[in-house]
Amino acid sequence: MTEPAAIGQSPDSALKVHQVSKSIGDWVAKLGRVWVEGQVIKSQVYGQLAYIAFRDPDLDISIQVVASTSLIEGLSPPLTEGSRIVMHASVEWWNKKGDIKLRAHAIQNVGVGDLLVRIQMLRNALEAEGLFKPERKKKLPFLPRKVGLITGRDTDALKDVVVNARRRWPSTQFEIKEIPLQQQGTPLAATKAMQELEAMADVDVIVIARGGGSFEDLLPWSDEGLVRAVAKCSKPVVSAIGHEADHPILDDVADVRASTPTDAARKIVPDLEDESAQVARNASRLQDLKTRWFDEQNRYLAFAKQTLAAKSPKALVEIKQGEIKLIQQQLRTSAQNHIKNLKADLQANSARLKALSPFNVLARGYAVATDKAGNVIRDGKTLNVGEVFNIQVEAGTFGAQKVKE
Repeated sequence: MTEPAAIGQSPDSALKVHQVSKSIGDWVAKLGRVWVEGQVIKSQVYGQLAYIAFRDPDLDISIQVVASTSLIEGLSPPLTEGSRIVMHASVEWWNKKGDIKLRAHAIQNVGVGDLLVRIQMLRNALEAEGLFKPERKKKLPFLPRKVGLITGRDTDALKDVVVNARRRWPSTQFEIKEIPLQQQGTPLAATKAMQELEAMADVDVIVIARGGGSFEDLLPWSDEGLVRAVAKCSKPVVSAIGHEADHPILDDVADVRASTPTDAARKIVPDLEDESAQVARNASRLQDLKTRWFDEQNRYLAFAKQTLAAKSPKALVEIKQGEIKLIQQQLRTSAQNHIKNLKADLQANSARLKALSPFNVLARGYAVATDKAGNVIRDGKTLNVGEVFNIQVEAGTFGAQKVKE
């Protein structure tokens, strides 16, 4: 025996639409009441009820809220488009149209003070995580190939960045992403635009420009999702929101904070005139350094040549040749002096010999007799009578004969 199918689990036991709608309403009713914070898009009053288009200020999500006019009229300041409120509401299922609405039971304005406290709490939490530390900040490139720019459509901020950047460096290229700045979904739109720019290989830096605004205008730039996405971005991000008094968290987490969009233009590209002047100065300095270097090398080369010449074999040979010439000169002078002395001695000895020479005696009229053998005849008795002998006088020699004893 088979058990009957559960209601709604087969075509034969299908539920009616009103039954399903009632079941949904019963289930939704169990959710109870919750406190919800958001931003008013618009509000319309019909009789005793006000219908409020209520959105999440950070995401592109909205829901309709139904509230009694007495709740709306009791708010101070009055409820306007863009108001930040917090309400105590229950979830209701509206059978007729088949949709869900929030039923407001209490509404409170979220004051500026409350928002500031929340922003400061988020800022403290992110700082504790180290997202503001200088060491995690990425340096800007000297000259980006292309600048990614996130800003509003046809805004002064867009013009300030583009015009001033190109005034400094005329060939600056931009990839521009225009997003809504005062509508719902600004943080999501900015995050998506940044991720698209990050994926472009030739985009080297990303600028997010707002150009000031009211406190409420700055709230999207303190969105947690956006600032965390900026912290994770692999490329340097420049925040140019342009609000000095109450700067958003984006300024803290970005790699570079610019005070204005114009200041961002000065930070992302160099000034062509300044760089050209610097190049000229560097070229002049390089020329001076080159000249001094060549002069120094020439002095060193001259010194090296001088040193090499002094130590070369040729120089040593020349030195030795000079020494030999000196010795030769000394020997020549010494020999000449020695010869001169010898001549003087010879002359003196000649004079002495001449003084002692027999020829001097002959010159005075004396004669020398010698026998045939050339022996000096000292005694006439050694000659025989008739023996011939020689007689030498100053002028010559002649013969003689001994005639008697």
